[in-house]
Amino acid sequence: MPWDLAHAALRACYALLPIFYAGLLLNRAYQRRDRAARHELLGTSISALAIGTALAVVYALAVGGRVRVDQCILAALYFFAVLIVLKGLDAAVRAAVTRLLPAPPEPSPAPGNAPNRIAALTAPEPTVPRKHRVLLHAARALVLIAVGLPYVMAAAMAYRPKVGLTSDPFRDLNWRFEPVTFPATDGLRISAWYIPAPPLPPNTPPDLAKHWARRTVICAHGLGANKLNQLHMARAFHARGWNVLALDFRAHGASAGQFSTFGDTERRDVLGAVRHLRTHRAANADHIVCVGASLGAAASIAAAADDSAEGRAIAGLVVYATYADLGDLARSICDTRLPFGTNLLARHVAIPLASLHAGSNLSTFRPAEHLARLGNRPLFLVHGKRDVMIPIAHAHTLHAAAPGPKRLVDLDADHNAIIDDEPTARAAAAFFDAVRE
Repeated sequence: MPWDLAHAALRACYALLPIFYAGLLLNRAYQRRDRAARHELLGTSISALAIGTALAVVYALAVGGRVRVDQCILAALYFFAVLIVLKGLDAAVRAAVTRLLPAPPEPSPAPGNAPNRIAALTAPEPTVPRKHRVLLHAARALVLIAVGLPYVMAAAMAYRPKVGLTSDPFRDLNWRFEPVTFPATDGLRISAWYIPAPPLPPNTPPDLAKHWARRTVICAHGLGANKLNQLHMARAFHARGWNVLALDFRAHGASAGQFSTFGDTERRDVLGAVRHLRTHRAANADHIVCVGASLGAAASIAAAADDSAEGRAIAGLVVYATYADLGDLARSICDTRLPFGTNLLARHVAIPLASLHAGSNLSTFRPAEHLARLGNRPLFLVHGKRDVMIPIAHAHTLHAAAPGPKRLVDLDADHNAIIDDEPTARAAAAFFDAVRE
């Protein structure tokens, strides 16, 4: 709860800062005829618009989506506030250093000229000694590197511009579907597709036919993806008579929200999906299995461990390439991919600031601990031996933590390619044929 409250306060500050900043500069510009104020406001606005648009475009290109103008504007407003914070930090450092340094000496009046008001107004500004200027610039650089850089990293890590979808299940896979929305368990609106099982083929084995269209798999995408571009994770289940509920996590696709928690808060989206199925599709949800990748897998594990009717209703999990301990993964990435010094800043400053922006303590989110509470529910793990984003050691930790029936498939592939492996997808679906009444 403290992280939720801190996040709400931060969002309120981000909403008010641009209004206050713009009002202050406009007042200076028009009341005092200060052209520099107009230039500062225009420069900050253009910079924020460029950063927000670039981020939205990069995300759209990364997932093959469509750039949304509203997301460019929201991202620009967000980074406008981020830039204001950086400017405020810089101004505070300048003021503090200037106060600590001795004041420069006043120029002596010329001989025979008595000081007067006109002379005081027209006199040149006192010259700041060179060593003072060096100290000022060094202090600004030090603070902006030590605090400003991790702050920007944290702000960019947690914020997610959403992209528009360019297709749907019918056009891509010839699957009939129905758009649905439902609330996550914390009330946030979640967008999804309900995809009914295909018609029962002739000569289907009786043990499979009696469960046809009575079971549902929840398809949970990874970070930065959406309900379309990782929908094929459920293809083998759909072919065996499972219905599919493919959801957009918060801050992704058409769902509400702009901040991601890398699976921690997203568990509420999965629980909301289970509640929707049990309430509106009960006849088609005798058994519910979650198949997820990365963030989606971590969120599904945490949801299944939740001590609620929805959590207990998740009968099993298919986990593609997720982490056992988010904090451990983040610290490892900092230490192996960042130069010495900046890695310490990222570990001890950026990660806590990212938690603040996300509204969740990311360093304490450990799916392996949640997995240990699943009891006898089955787990099917898939991981790539060449995964450089999440090392395969995380899969071994998760496999060891699961107390029920389990299987680990390690493929000679990277982080994303494992989802395309057809034999493994069919093996995962067959593994859960045992999850029946």
